[in-house]
Formats: sequence, C-alpha cells, structure tokens
Amino acid sequence: MKLNVFKSYGVLAHEKNPVYTGGRPASDIYDVVAVDIPESFPVWQNEAGSYIVTIDGEAYDLNEVLSNRGDRPVLSWYDGRSYRTVYLDK
Repeated sequence: MKLNVFKSYGVLAHEKNPVYTGGRPASDIYDVVAVDIPESFPVWQNEAGSYIVTIDGEAYDLNEVLSNRGDRPVLSWYDGRSYRTVYLDK
C-alpha cells in the first residue's frame, strides 16, 4: 500500500538523521515522501485518522513502528525474541 509519510529534519536528538512520521510532521522542515508498505503488513485507518499497521497479528500505530536506518524509512519492531526491520521502498 502506498502511503505519504513526513520526512522531518532538525528534530531534537536526531539532527543528523531524518525522522519519519505518519500523521503529521515532527518539525517545521519536512518533505512528503511516498512509501510502499508491503502487502504482508495490512494498513488501515482508525476513527481518529491514524494509520494502523498489523504486524504478526498485532496492531500498531504507524508512528510506533515507522523509523529510519540512515536516510531510508523502515518498519522496526520487537517480536518478543528479536528486533525486526523491513526497509520500505520510496
């Protein structure tokens, strides 16, 4: 599923790397980036307008699992045994 996320710059404690968010930008300086969430992670929108991602049967707010590795957006979560990361295509 294609989603538009915000790539924010200059966020406190993340000055050297961008911060990706799904709902609104994390700073005043940002770009809108289209990312492709794999179909194995169903995405839906709740009543409040937040995007919810289902990973391993658990529902997460997109902002809980959306992160970055360097300059690339990723989904990152802990599955109970280890940390998992899935790179998102722009």
